[in-house]
Amino acid sequence: MGWERRGPYTYYIRKQTIHGRTVRTSYGRGQAAQVAAAEDAQRRQVQETVRAERARLAQLDQQLDEVIHLLESLVSASLFVAGYHQHHRSEWRKRHELL
Repeated sequence: MGWERRGPYTYYIRKQTIHGRTVRTSYGRGQAAQVAAAEDAQRRQVQETVRAERARLAQLDQQLDEVIHLLESLVSASLFVAGYHQHHRSEWRKRHELL
């Protein structure tokens, strides 16, 4: 997508993929070209905003996973100190003392 220079004139061309083929649509060099260029610029801005938001959410998700891992480690250590053991890596059970 963009402006292409042909001789002394500049034309706005939009490229789209339809059924696996690239189709070029010319909007000329007048008002229609200006409107199409503004629409494409706005669409690219929205896509960039969405991409940035997804990256931010992915980073927050990674940080949350780290916090969850730390909390699980803390809980495991607390239960172990309190005399519990993990039975076959599933349930925490109180360790019984043999006399």
